[in-house]
Order: sequence, then structure tokens, then C-alpha cells
Amino acid sequence: MPSVLGSMMVASTSAAASLQEALENAGRLIDRQLQEDRMYPDLSELLMVSAPSE
Repeated sequence: MPSVLGSMMVASTSAAASLQEALENAGRLIDRQLQEDRMYPDLSELLMVSAPSE
């Protein structure tokens, strides 16, 4: 029985590690998209209207 429990713990640790990696990759992708978006003017600037207050 201990080998079954040990393999379950390894599987859950592996799943947690893959979830962590997926979250980090998603964060990097969002950061890259935001950085690319900042390279272009806002729509309000292109239309020459005042931006809504934040």
C-alpha cells in the first residue's frame, strides 16, 4: 500500500507543478500582450477625443 500512496503523492505534486507552470506561462503571455498594446496609441488618441476618467 505505501507504494500506491507514494505514487499518488508524486502524481499530485506533478499536477501542481504543471498547473504552476501553466499559470506562469499565461502570466508571461499576458505581460507580452500588454507590452505590445502599449506600443500603439489608444483609440481615444486616434479619434482625438478625451479619454474617460479612470
